[in-house]
Amino acid sequence: MKTITIEELLQLDQDTITVLDVRPADAYTRGSVPGAVSIPLAEVEERMEELPKEKPVYVLCHTGEWSVDAVYELEAPDMMRRILKADTVLFEKETK
Repeated sequence: MKTITIEELLQLDQDTITVLDVRPADAYTRGSVPGAVSIPLAEVEERMEELPKEKPVYVLCHTGEWSVDAVYELEAPDMMRRILKADTVLFEKETK
């Protein structure tokens, strides 16, 4: 499983990727990566159809643990996945 940093993510063309934030909704509302889709980890399996299959999905959480779980939930041959290695506190501070 590959990882990517926030800095690397922000250098990508945001129109060609999907960023999935699997933190609880209240954490997402405090701040996330611009354009991230919020689907809490507990809902990923039932809502995975909401994610575009033609774009790579970069999964984000606060510590990385939930991202790993989400990647396994999203296991599909036609969907690329990456775990974002990031401290989302940076984004929370920027959005306050």
